[in-house]
Amino acid sequence: MAFGDRILVQARNYSVQVEGLAAAELNRNLGEYLPPNYAVRKMADAYGGYARKRTNTNDEYLLLRQTFTETRSKSHQVFSSVIADHVPSEKYVLSRSMFQIEDQATTIRGAVRSLQKTGMWKAKFSIPPALVESLRDKVLTRMESIHGDKLTKILEGSPEAPPQIKSNFSWITSFSEMYEVAADPLLLTIVHQYMGVPPIFDVPVAFVNSNVPVSAKDLSDTAQLYHHDMYRLGFVKLFMYLTDVGPKDGPHAMIPGTHRERPDALWADGRHTDEKVAQHGLMDQEARITGPSGTLFLVDTSALHKGVHPEENYRVLAQVQYANSLFGHPIADAERPFTAARKSENPDVQAAGDLVKTYAEKVGVRFMQGMI
Repeated sequence: MAFGDRILVQARNYSVQVEGLAAAELNRNLGEYLPPNYAVRKMADAYGGYARKRTNTNDEYLLLRQTFTETRSKSHQVFSSVIADHVPSEKYVLSRSMFQIEDQATTIRGAVRSLQKTGMWKAKFSIPPALVESLRDKVLTRMESIHGDKLTKILEGSPEAPPQIKSNFSWITSFSEMYEVAADPLLLTIVHQYMGVPPIFDVPVAFVNSNVPVSAKDLSDTAQLYHHDMYRLGFVKLFMYLTDVGPKDGPHAMIPGTHRERPDALWADGRHTDEKVAQHGLMDQEARITGPSGTLFLVDTSALHKGVHPEENYRVLAQVQYANSLFGHPIADAERPFTAARKSENPDVQAAGDLVKTYAEKVGVRFMQGMI
């Protein structure tokens, strides 16, 4: 490993260890912040271990999911707030944003308020068409090479098409467009102000959804029933439409405000049908996000949300999760492109490793710490 690479790994480890200050405060003062709860105490211990070792077990990840439900998100709000008190802030150079809008400050304030109140924000500006076209072409070309007839059937609207196909982590992380949009200073500033900490790039993925009729099991398997996400303590997802999405083309749907409040029965981990959501009086609040190719929006997907199944046209979508900490779903070294690239001759892994280094140097090691 070159000297520069070794420094990058050391900086990654230090970025995780900084969270040890938050872990120590939680260990000292947890009883002042939250009502007594055995699972929350265990989660605090697990978080302390993560800050020391930069890893946690799958059982501890499941504990994180359990406490979110048991405390109706309060534990995660407290942990996230304490992390925000201890992780140093960063400033991003807004003049370098690809989105050259007139009043960036007003846009940022409005976006943060919308995320706080509703859990979502849709931009009034779009991703540049050339970037959208490049990313869409790369996604479809790679999916065609892997899935062949399955993708063809989706694009042609064949009744034999599968409900959904999705990207493989190793190749989606080799697409520079995923980092370029996610690392935009305007988006980073919005997410930073909402979460209280500089965001971490996490879980990039792309989907192609068909318009074929589907079963209830298909809807569940493809996240097209209401649910909440819970990989990390705090997070926001960036969604990018790579095709036009009208009301019948599979828009993203969510119930605004449910990242903070919802009926008790809907805090349960798992899928919820529209009928169940309606029984609790929330379907009339549903928001569906439509827009042309290039539409982008941010969602705190700890709120109830789903992808609506397309009825008319297939949908291509890319997304990246921003996280406030990587405590949660374990990340193996083999899933870290920068680390894996040192041992792999796979061109995708090599390309991803180079991009991780580029964006760690461009945006900061914390932004890329899960990929190093």
